Amino acid sequence: MTRALPSPIPMPPEALAEAIVGAIDGIALQALLRDGDPRPAFQALKAMTLGMAAMSCLAAGERPPLDHLTSLLPAVV
Repeated sequence: MTRALPSPIPMPPEALAEAIVGAIDGIALQALLRDGDPRPAFQALKAMTLGMAAMSCLAAGERPPLDHLTSLLPAVV
């Protein structure tokens, strides 16, 4: 079930989506150029994105659902 954020993000959603796509492309490119594992960087990007959801809760005066948010971050193997 998807729930709307309790407080809107302080930027147009299209700009956020473009930034995330650019980060994904950049992580993939760096992994190719450096012959490295991109999973830790993708995990960090996911954590940053989930942090925006938590900030939305805080801005609305709500307690972020930290248990749920952290459950979306499985350990990188």
